Amino acid sequence: MHRHLSVSHSYQRVRLRVSEAPLMRYGKYCGVSYTGCPGEPPCDALDACCMLHDACIQTTDDYLNMWCNQSLLDCVATVRTAAAAAGGGVEAVLTTFEGNRCNATDVADEITSILEAAVYAGSILHRAPAPAPAP
Repeated sequence: MHRHLSVSHSYQRVRLRVSEAPLMRYGKYCGVSYTGCPGEPPCDALDACCMLHDACIQTTDDYLNMWCNQSLLDCVATVRTAAAAAGGGVEAVLTTFEGNRCNATDVADEITSILEAAVYAGSILHRAPAPAPAP
């Protein structure tokens, strides 16, 4: 019977993972391909950054929109600076919402890595085509 519970438990873990958004999910608005709670207030300052980014992406209908992605990077940097100024120094752990089991600083690092890649990809894909060579 214990073996059966183990299999069932493993199945449940896999099933739960499949239902989660890929890569990461944080708060009500942060996560790749995740914008979970439109109309609800964000959980914390980091989640507020993601909410603004979600609205920008929805407006432009372009996940690689450089302005939206750079704005999220700037917002995350502002949240980090505020945490450092609040007494945590450069290695400050971001203040987060009650019940959160994620390290908000790790989430900010992940968002930064993903968005830096998106900004780079957007700069390549949205680059104006090279002019045709002269005859």
